[in-house]
Amino acid sequence: DVNVIALEAVEFDKAVDLSPEGPWGQRIALLKRSLALGVEGRLKDVEGEVVAALPLDPGAHKRRGVRPPPRLTEPPETARIDRARAYLTFMHEIRGAAERLGYGATWTKTSEHVQSRLDTYIEDLLDILRAPEESNDLERVRQFLAIAAEFMGLATDDKVAQIVRRRAA
Repeated sequence: DVNVIALEAVEFDKAVDLSPEGPWGQRIALLKRSLALGVEGRLKDVEGEVVAALPLDPGAHKRRGVRPPPRLTEPPETARIDRARAYLTFMHEIRGAAERLGYGATWTKTSEHVQSRLDTYIEDLLDILRAPEESNDLERVRQFLAIAAEFMGLATDDKVAQIVRRRAA
């Protein structure tokens, strides 16, 4: 819907020579602004949803400056995974309208943060697979890795997700 609204607003703006100070020009500008604000509000929640779906274990490392490892004590929560997947799908699908509606900087910033978060999470999981400890459930590690690969595909493109899957294999 965001893409359709963006296309219609841009086409209407191009087809009809509107003055920015005129009533229709102001309505189109208000439409674009309100849609961009709504989208930016959703984009701000994406990283938090990914963090909730792929939790870290802050108590595992007490040293300062060492990032906490993935929390693998419990299986993935389906509801949180589905919610994060929905947010990432939304982010993936609205990429084309980002520049037309003026939320491109927010989209780029969110995408970079999510990709960075997923990169470190994936690397930590791959490290666990390379040097397993007795306490780690390798099947659970693979489950989280498959979810993280899917999320990375939504945050970037499917080629990156395929690379992660190949590395995990």
